[in-house]
Parts: sequence; structure tokens; C-alpha cells
Amino acid sequence: MIKDGDKQQIARTRFLSGQGKEEVELYERSNIDKKIPALRKAKTYDSRGRKIEELIARYDSKGEITSVTLFQGNKKFDQRYENGKVVAIDKDYGKEISPSILAVAAAFVAKNSVGAQGSIASAPAKYVPLATTTGKQFNIALDSPVSIKNNIDEIDVRDNYIKKIEVESQAKGEVRYELLAANRSIVKSGVLKSPDIKFQNLDSGDYQLNFYQAGKQGQRIGSSKVSVAPRISSVKVNPSMIKKTDGAFEVPLKWNSPVDENIVEVFENNSKTPIITKAVKGTSTSIKVPSVNNLTWRVRGSISSVLPSKKSKIAPPELLKELPVPAPIIMKYKKDFGGCYSFDLPKIPNSTKYFIEVYEDANRTKMVFNRWLDNTGVCWQSSRHGKYFYRYKYFDSWNRQSSFSKIGEIIFPISPLTEF
Repeated sequence: MIKDGDKQQIARTRFLSGQGKEEVELYERSNIDKKIPALRKAKTYDSRGRKIEELIARYDSKGEITSVTLFQGNKKFDQRYENGKVVAIDKDYGKEISPSILAVAAAFVAKNSVGAQGSIASAPAKYVPLATTTGKQFNIALDSPVSIKNNIDEIDVRDNYIKKIEVESQAKGEVRYELLAANRSIVKSGVLKSPDIKFQNLDSGDYQLNFYQAGKQGQRIGSSKVSVAPRISSVKVNPSMIKKTDGAFEVPLKWNSPVDENIVEVFENNSKTPIITKAVKGTSTSIKVPSVNNLTWRVRGSISSVLPSKKSKIAPPELLKELPVPAPIIMKYKKDFGGCYSFDLPKIPNSTKYFIEVYEDANRTKMVFNRWLDNTGVCWQSSRHGKYFYRYKYFDSWNRQSSFSKIGEIIFPISPLTEF
């Protein structure tokens, strides 16, 4: 390890963090021409003067960072760079080195600053500089800083989780970003065009968001960790799958969940107290309810109840807005029930009864027949002949009635013995 005496202490600054006051010391050793750093070292101390972390960053003759070493207690972690990007992480550390304010501040100070002045612009916003006690004052802005403005906002939109990240940039010129998965694969990349970046349908896990200054050999100028918590998302209830049996409605429910054991809750009239609570092993079940009016449901993990979930609405299927009307129907004569002319209306899903009206003309000026029907079959005892016009509507399991259909045509055969 290089001794502090081999370097010039350029700054000692106090910070206010979530744990109280902390201090950071930054040391620098320049190369022969004294214009760019060859090595920088940073330390942080807690309010009692105890060292928390120590980080050393090394550079080549062009000022490009080549490696970083992090010390935490008796542990040492190394990380290598090529062209400003990480190419090898320490297996014992298990991820890219970016711990607390020390690593963040020192890494970016060392990487982006030139000469004796440093910067802490890439440190999280909650670390506010209070005072400079020795050495030259830190710049509070890099020439091209990019930093996360505030915490990540998670928005739930129809079970699609969107990560919305607000970015504050004072960079000159174009800034590129990359979102990396835990295995270092690129999930999404692009050019920063607005203060917001939105990532939709991210799988649960840890990500890293990196920013690069275009035109400077891909120099990284900002970084942030992004975590997506495991989530439960419901699958919309298919109204056509709701069945009525024995005076109750059977509703199938399905969902996606990262855990095997879940709890289904059903609510009525926006109540906070569920009317049904059901433990389920797996990701599907069915419930029986007397009515599906004003019902909502949700699933939560019984193992980890903090998993985010949302309520979904259980609703009957919409009534058909346009009922089917077949081509002109030629009625058939049946000898049953004393003889009648019969035809069938179209079968409508979830229907319980029908109502039909028959008129002499298409303008419906004179009704000659109407009837309530428990099924689609129509039996009309009549000695009429010729063409007539009808319309119908239906009632469903929720006692709702549709609008009338358009006008259809029915035709009496020439005689009861005529075959068609």
C-alpha cells in the first residue's frame, strides 16, 4: 500500500449523511508532468474519527482509470478497467465496487477531475457538504456531471411495473446511458433526451444504470444502483369464464407470483376488510360468490407479505352492443303442442331469457306477436302467410337486459307440408 506521505492531501471535507457527520480525505500523487493524477486515495471517517472505508484509484499516462482498490476493515477488493469501463470485478466482493459516499466520490473525483481540484457531484444528493477544513475546496460540479436527482419512483400501471428515474444533468454535449442486469448484460441503452428515463416490464433483481459522456472514449460520468423488488401481478378475469351454478357465481382467478404460497383476498364495495381470505399453493384458484357486482380481488405472498400487489376488479361481461341477426328465416311447421311454426334465435353467452317482437312491416307500425322465452326456440301458433319482421333482446345472469337487435325477417312456408 502506498503511504499517505507519498501524496499531497488536496482536501478534507465534512459531510452530513444518514448516519451523522462523516469526513472524507482525498490524497493525490501526480505523474511526472504534474498535470494529471497517477493515483488518488480517499478515506472516510465517522463522527468519532473511526475510519469507515478507504479507496485507491490508479491511472495511466493519459489519465484513464486502470484499477480501483477498496479496503473495508481487513478486507481488500480489486477492480480493473479498460477504456474507462469495468472489465473485471472482485469475485469476493461479488459486484461492481460502488459503496457509500467514499467509493462514489473518490472514484468519480479521480476519474473526472484534473489537477488539484476534485468533485463530489456524483455522490448521492443526501450527502450535503458542510465545510472544507483543509486543502483546496472541492468543486461541487464536474465539467460534465450526471447524477440521480431523487429516488426511483415505481409506478403500477395495469400490472406493468415501470421504473421511472429522474436524472439531473449539467453535461455539455450528448450523454448516453446503459442499464445493466446483474450478469452485466445490457438491458437497455440509449441517449439521454429528457430528465426522465422509463423502463417498463423489468424483471425483479438488481440493475446498474451507467452514464457516459459521448465523444470522450466512453468516459463514465455517473452511475446508480437500481433494484426491482419481486412482485405479484394479477391476470385479468375473463368474464366469459364466470359461471353461474346453484345460485352462485364461480370465478376463476390467475396471477403471476415469485412465491409458491399466496393469499387471495376478495373485497366488496371498496371495503378494506376482505369478504374472502383464501390460502393458495400455486398461482390459480376459483371462488364462489353470490354476486359479482362491485367486487375486487388481490393476491399477496403469504411468505413475504411485503410483496407489492394491487386490487383487480371482478366484473360481469359486457352486454353485446349489437346482437346477431341471421339471414331471412323460413319457419318450419311442427305438429307438437297442437301445431306451430318454429324457428330459433341466436344463442347468446350468459343469457337467461329472451324477449321477441314480430311486426307486419319493417317500420314496426303494427305488432302481431311478442313473447318471453326461456330459451332460443320460438313456437308461433298462427295461420298467417308471407313475410314478417322481428327483433329481440336478452337478459343475462346479472338480470341486465340488452338493447333490441336490428330488424330481421321471418317467412311462413307456402303450406304446412312444404319442406325447406
